[in-house]
Amino acid sequence: MFAVVIPKKVHRSLERLTEDVQSVCWLLINKLREKRAIRKEWANFSVLGKNTYHCHVKRKYIVCWAWERKSIVIDVYYVGSREGVPY
Repeated sequence: MFAVVIPKKVHRSLERLTEDVQSVCWLLINKLREKRAIRKEWANFSVLGKNTYHCHVKRKYIVCWAWERKSIVIDVYYVGSREGVPY
């Protein structure tokens, strides 16, 4: 199992999303916790750079996270619309 860290700011952003988007975000976050950071089975998963990843959870919404190999900590640093993504 992996430890998924969701800062308060990100958690508040997640809570402001609609329930259907929240449920998909939580599904992804739980998969990260159970399996690890690389989720190739999700159709819209991709690598952003060294140790950073993202996945479009709905057409307009994205979850971004960082993970260093051999670490048990996954840091979710962004949840929200794709217009505000900190690439």
